[in-house]
Amino acid sequence: GGNTVDGQAGGKSQYSVIVQMQSRGVTGEAADVEQVLSAMPQASAKRGEVLFRHPQGPGCFRCHSVDGSRNGFGPGLAELGRRVSLRQIVQSLVEPSAVITEGFRLQTVVTRDGLQHAGVLLEESGLTLTLGLPTGERISLPKEQIEERRSEPISAMPVLTGRLSAQEFADLAAWLSGLTEPAAGNLPPGGPGNAVSDRIQRKEDRLILSDGDGVIGEYVFRDPKILRPYFAGLRSVSGFQVTRHHPPRPGVDAVDHDTMHPGLWLGLGEFTGSDFWRNKGEWRHVKFAEEPRVENGEIRFATISEMRNEQGEVLGSLMTRIRVLSRSGQRMIVWTAEFSSEGRELVFGDQEEMGFGARVATPLTEKSGGRIVSSAGRSGAAATWGQAADWCDYSGTQGLLRPGITLLAAPANFRGSWWHNRDYGVFVANPFGREAMKQGDRSEVRVPRGEVFRVEFAAVLHDAAEYSAESAWQWYLELSGGQPAASGR
Repeated sequence: GGNTVDGQAGGKSQYSVIVQMQSRGVTGEAADVEQVLSAMPQASAKRGEVLFRHPQGPGCFRCHSVDGSRNGFGPGLAELGRRVSLRQIVQSLVEPSAVITEGFRLQTVVTRDGLQHAGVLLEESGLTLTLGLPTGERISLPKEQIEERRSEPISAMPVLTGRLSAQEFADLAAWLSGLTEPAAGNLPPGGPGNAVSDRIQRKEDRLILSDGDGVIGEYVFRDPKILRPYFAGLRSVSGFQVTRHHPPRPGVDAVDHDTMHPGLWLGLGEFTGSDFWRNKGEWRHVKFAEEPRVENGEIRFATISEMRNEQGEVLGSLMTRIRVLSRSGQRMIVWTAEFSSEGRELVFGDQEEMGFGARVATPLTEKSGGRIVSSAGRSGAAATWGQAADWCDYSGTQGLLRPGITLLAAPANFRGSWWHNRDYGVFVANPFGREAMKQGDRSEVRVPRGEVFRVEFAAVLHDAAEYSAESAWQWYLELSGGQPAASGR
């Protein structure tokens, strides 16, 4: 008794006590990485979770998702403890601008009315620019109202030194390093499914796909300039865009082949007398043969396209089957193509520009310090060009991560793939261009009318520093179950 307004004990009931976290202010302590690591033996993961989630904490929860309950615009943190080391986590907390991952530099925009906005660039079109603010809010600004725009040489993550003590940093790191489980929306096959509306947004010309870690990318099935389906804006689980920006940004990206290299695609430069790589012929979307859905944790759908030549004549039908799934901080896209025609023979010719390709983000290119490695043990664009391999990986170091893409060719395709790899960022698994890839006589694959010809490939989006492309290959083999991906030729 005694804790009352009138100071008199006894006879009092039904009053509440509100406990509030002490407001985070300046600690006066500029902790460094080594001090935080020294404090780790006394670290409390429970205290770290409170710091992360509490509204009066440093505000981490406003931008980052750890369980798939929200799609923040900061990197997804699910399975962070599997993907990076404790030291890397500490460094990213204490020195966010020491090494900045591409895509997370602070963008400053000044409008004509004198207002200044700073945050992460989320989206940009010809009319608007959308920023993610440190408060967790999004703001869309009409480009006609923008007076000045700058990309700052610092991270968009707020500086926390001086606000958190070395022990508080250690508490946060202890909790983050313990995040080793998949996000709720990113469960392996066999787990519960999610509502399609949470994972798939359908528009007139594309599907916008996401999982518990955020946006995966867009599957475009109708485009007036690019006359075949493709993926664009593909991202790793940490939010790093691993495919070149589409359309490419002048002054930032190389702008060559913008309608041929949109992100991730299947293309054929010589097919039944037409060019379906350089957008001469068209794979015209007809309908979804299988509606987009989430099934056992995977995104699945299938489309039917008419294959039309330059004169608009229908050559045959293409069924495209897509699976998108995740495991251990990696995202896999399985792309199966089934070609058929009831009216004519189909012929796959021999060119470099044939097969399953990707154009990596500008910072990942070999010209920017990235690297290509193959399952055959070769390294570099020149050394892997024209050579046979089960897979090739294209990646580059970005801060604490090594984001990239691994392309894989199904082992049961009609033959193995040679690789059309370039130092400016494109790489292609090509099972058709035997002569073009300097590996023998001219190839011509003929498919009699009424038969179905099937090929399959996969792409793995990754960003872990210790990523293994060979492990991704084994994952793909487990998924395929040894089933043939194509009829023999």
